[in-house]
Amino acid sequence: MRSHKKAKDLIPKKESLVGMLWCLKSLNDDEDLDKKIGELFDTFEKCETPEMEFPEGTVVRLFSSSQELTDKEFFLIKLEKVEMPKAKKRKLLVDYHKRFFNEINDVIMAEIDYVVKGKIYCATSKFGKKYYLYADFNCNIFSRPYTEEDYFCNDDEFY
Repeated sequence: MRSHKKAKDLIPKKESLVGMLWCLKSLNDDEDLDKKIGELFDTFEKCETPEMEFPEGTVVRLFSSSQELTDKEFFLIKLEKVEMPKAKKRKLLVDYHKRFFNEINDVIMAEIDYVVKGKIYCATSKFGKKYYLYADFNCNIFSRPYTEEDYFCNDDEFY
């Protein structure tokens, strides 16, 4: 039997904070702490552990899907697995995308339809705010999203 908390108990009354692209890291790029964070996250993800507390200095970095530089970080205290109906996940994602784009096109809707099938985590920040993180878009698993600098190169490198 699953012991995940019901998401309705965790949804704040104000606008929900959503993280599509995200990663866990140490505050000062401490290799030992990064290793410990990685081990804790692997245990959290692979086991039936409904929640996991992280050591002081653990940061969640959120990457924006907009053209603006709006990447944010917060101190992570606890990560929880939550159950949430697909309709509620879809609404969170539609609201999230509406903050960045004027309209929701077919490409974005296809992405949303894919994401709502996956798991969602609730991250509690040091100051008590709740963030919903979509498990399939954890940048610890994938590489960091490309930035504009990644597309520019020194031509001498290729000769």
